[in-house]
Amino acid sequence: MTTTETCPVHLDEGLHRAGDDREFFRELLQMFAEEASSQVERLGKAVESGDLQQVVRIAHCLKGAASNLAAGPVSEAALELETAARDRGGDEIAPLARRLEEQLEVLYAFIREFE
Repeated sequence: MTTTETCPVHLDEGLHRAGDDREFFRELLQMFAEEASSQVERLGKAVESGDLQQVVRIAHCLKGAASNLAAGPVSEAALELETAARDRGGDEIAPLARRLEEQLEVLYAFIREFE
């Protein structure tokens, strides 16, 4: 089990939002992981093609969904990517997209172990 410092989800907050129902929260996390996987694929294509509007849309969706699940690190990484794509663009988009993917991988590992 991960410690509070390394946990990609503020567990108390996430459980509270799911009515303190661990099974329901696990289902929500799994649904997020499934949807996020397809979003990441689309994100990679958008970054490659330089479609910043699509990057903004995908990052915004991931940010909101992660925030609803109290997955702060993913939400923060998505916000940073969304802001950069909307306001600046340029060479920082690809590294920020990779950072988001890394945060998602940490979250996926948490979801696989969550009981």
